Amino acid sequence: QMRSSKTLVVIVILVFLPPVGPRAWFTRKKRHPPKTGEHPSDKCAYRLSCFHYHVNRAALIARRWNRKSLSIMSALPRRPHIITITMMAAVAVLSLNMIVPAFGEMSESFGVSYAEISFLFSGYLIITGLLTLLAGPLSDRFGRRPVALFGISVFAVASAICAVTPNLAVLFTARIIQTVVVGSAVISQAVIRDTSTDQADATKRLASVAIVIGLAPLIGPTAGGVIADLFGWRGVFWAQTLVAIVALVLVWFDLKETNQHKSSTFFAQIRDYP
Repeated sequence: QMRSSKTLVVIVILVFLPPVGPRAWFTRKKRHPPKTGEHPSDKCAYRLSCFHYHVNRAALIARRWNRKSLSIMSALPRRPHIITITMMAAVAVLSLNMIVPAFGEMSESFGVSYAEISFLFSGYLIITGLLTLLAGPLSDRFGRRPVALFGISVFAVASAICAVTPNLAVLFTARIIQTVVVGSAVISQAVIRDTSTDQADATKRLASVAIVIGLAPLIGPTAGGVIADLFGWRGVFWAQTLVAIVALVLVWFDLKETNQHKSSTFFAQIRDYP
């Protein structure tokens, strides 16, 4: 009922509003309706011509806004599916603490203390924090797609090496190499920014990635403990390899390059920093 009353008010205003522009409202100059012939002597016909004038003017404005929005949409790069973006973030976050429940078995297998084997978590966390600072500038320089593919593929190979190695030094080295996958989590958010039409669209899609980043550290140890009980600690790294392969396939087929304005050098990026 309220909507119908508002519609009636708008129609009445359009009918009784003279066909003048904003400049005429301030200058108070007399404006006549569009010259489609002689001025109608009938007052009703005159008001009807005013109504048609304002309706046509509103339709012209609407068409201009539609063309503008369509041009913005066509200028944006192709957006990947949300499952691809969430997998890019999940493969990076799940690898953080998924191996923690198997530390006891690993310390017995390599004959070292629990404190020494726990470097697989603390060292991974430290290197991840450092590489997070480089992932964004690298994707701005070389593109989102190459950096994401490189990080996930290296992570898959490093996870397979961790699963088969009998040497503790090789295990530590391969575990540190796994940290390059952190770039995929950073790039997933950059891809959302590159392909979003407005702030509301970006916020909605970033919320999906935030849910994955928030739940993955909770799911990781649980899944890692179950896998370690069933298949041993090496099965945890094989599971990480499988997840990385799935993410790599999704990124390869679904993620197109979204960085349309690549920076020339790293120094140019530093100059652009606020």
